[in-house]
Amino acid sequence: MSILAPPRPPAAADASNVQSGGTVVDQLIEERIGEACKALWWAEVVRSGLRLLILSIVALLVWVIIDQWVYSPGRGVRLIAFAGMCVLVVYYAWRRVVPLMGSSIRPEYAARSLERDLPELRQSLTSYLTLRNDLDTASLHGRVIRSMGSITAGRLKSYDELPLEATGTLRWWVATAAALALLVAYGVVSPKNTLQSASRLVAPLAAIDPARRVSIRDVEPGDIEAIAGRDVEVSAVVDGLRQDEQVYCRWDLTSGRSEIVLEYDPSANRYSGSLPLAHSANGEVPYTVHAGDAVSGPFLLRVENVPVVALQSVQYQPPQYTGESPHTSGSGAITALDGTRVRILANTNRPVTKAKIEFNPRPLGKTIQATAGATEMEIDSGGTNLSVEFPLRSSRGRSAAVEYERYRISVWDNAGQRNPDPIIYPIRVIADLPPEVSITMPFRSPKDVPVDAQQVIEVHASDPDYGLKQIRIEIRSGIDRIGDPILWSDPQGAKGNRVSEYRFRPAAHGLKIGDTVQITAVAIDNREIEHDPSVEPNVTRTDPVELKITATAPLPRDGDPSGGGLSEPDQRPASDHATQQEQSGGGESGESQSGEGQSGEGQSGEGQSGEGQSGEGQSGEGQTGEGQAVSASQSSIRRRAMESARGSLKVSSSGEFKSASRENQAADSISSGFTRSSTLSVTAWKPSMIEDGKGQGWEE
Repeated sequence: MSILAPPRPPAAADASNVQSGGTVVDQLIEERIGEACKALWWAEVVRSGLRLLILSIVALLVWVIIDQWVYSPGRGVRLIAFAGMCVLVVYYAWRRVVPLMGSSIRPEYAARSLERDLPELRQSLTSYLTLRNDLDTASLHGRVIRSMGSITAGRLKSYDELPLEATGTLRWWVATAAALALLVAYGVVSPKNTLQSASRLVAPLAAIDPARRVSIRDVEPGDIEAIAGRDVEVSAVVDGLRQDEQVYCRWDLTSGRSEIVLEYDPSANRYSGSLPLAHSANGEVPYTVHAGDAVSGPFLLRVENVPVVALQSVQYQPPQYTGESPHTSGSGAITALDGTRVRILANTNRPVTKAKIEFNPRPLGKTIQATAGATEMEIDSGGTNLSVEFPLRSSRGRSAAVEYERYRISVWDNAGQRNPDPIIYPIRVIADLPPEVSITMPFRSPKDVPVDAQQVIEVHASDPDYGLKQIRIEIRSGIDRIGDPILWSDPQGAKGNRVSEYRFRPAAHGLKIGDTVQITAVAIDNREIEHDPSVEPNVTRTDPVELKITATAPLPRDGDPSGGGLSEPDQRPASDHATQQEQSGGGESGESQSGEGQSGEGQSGEGQSGEGQSGEGQSGEGQTGEGQAVSASQSSIRRRAMESARGSLKVSSSGEFKSASRENQAADSISSGFTRSSTLSVTAWKPSMIEDGKGQGWEE
């Protein structure tokens, strides 16, 4: 930076052309010396100020480095350091800057500066200034001085520049810029906040934390009121964290210090976690957030002095018919089968005098009330242990019943204080699915049956979840029920698919030509609870199959798949249920008689012909294991042949044996609050007429 003297006014220049002698020379020299003195004075002030600024920048940089990496002093040391820097600045200003304010540059020094820049002067300017007091003498000495002044003035007139010393402050400006750039570069490179460290020096008494590599901000929830036994969600925004570092939340109780790790949530760009507040907590609980070298807090959780409930366990006692064992869960969310008895155990942080469980709590106005009733809980002698037992019932099939969907536990102490905002837990009641049943033979409905013939009614049934208890059919003629035979039964209920047959003989029911009967299959599961008559078994009925009684006509050959179960009457009983009961009494299980070995031809061996059920017929091969195996094989072959003849069997969704899909459907319906009927009907498949010998067409 250069400081230029202001240009001379044109009037002064014109006047100098007309003036002569020592006055003109002396005026020119005085003017140039005055400009040089002023420029040199400003240059000295600038240099002194820049030196002070450079020293201050260097001192600040040294402080920042020490505060960030060596030692982060407290307010006392910071105050001493700030006072020391202020003293040094004042001392330097007093010694270097203040003296310049009341002084000026000597003309001889200014002349010497000009002579260094203009060697042609050869110290004539300095000599003139020294000897100009003798300028007016008429002696030779005076003439020499005037001659020297004239020569000097002439050379100064052609050299219109300030002294280089007055304009040579550029290097100080460069040094100052370099020091400032070094400070800024450090602030950019350093992982810690340089401005924060500088603020700690400039404001030593302010509550400014030391600069950290990691910064923690926006800590939630901050200072709040909390309830003992409840989790408190803590979250914060953290910057500058390394990949191998974690964020912790620490809190102090009378029992000691605890901590949790806060996990990063990318969607919110925050670290969050649940602080489990113990039931014994009371008063103020301080907590802090730690990350790397940074700590935020402490914040305070002011724990309310109220009773608090902690659920310990939920015990399940499933209905006996399910065959499931009792079990216990530590979760307050209840999920169990309809009819299960549930026992809840809980305790409190202080003795209470009253406790109750409230079902289906919902907001009503400004309060939350139990919309499905409440039950008093048992309280032990100490007043801190609670228990209650109740059954779970589904509202399916009970129009006036209210199904439990959620619950909460409310308690009161002897001062009448209640636990605020009790936790609401969900309840999910799983319904016992009804059995599935379908009539798979005859293939079409309506169907003509000669009065002297026999039509096999084949029924498939299963229970998708627990057990099937009974399969029967209902035979109606008009509004009269003419038969209700049981095809299969198991008092305890059996799992798996069951295939049963009934040999319908019109003559045995006293039917005449022209009569019409409807046959419906019924399946009953083993759902029942002792001492609870309101729990009834699930019953499923199929759509009726219609049979028309016709005159005697040629019948298909025995075993012909195209007959669809129509044949001449045989000597076997109409239903295998009676035989099954007899054989069960003789040591054979019902299951062994309910498979394919009891179908159609499976009982029509040598032992059943001729003499019926007595004599050789009971001891022959027809009742031996081999005979049953042959019968089962024949029945399977016969069934596969019939299915091949009619094409792929299509069964309605209510008649398919898809336990898994039914269970999923039931679970979905329960979760959405949908109540299913306790009875499912199965759609019978009605045939379309197709030319004989070309297979059977099916339509729903």
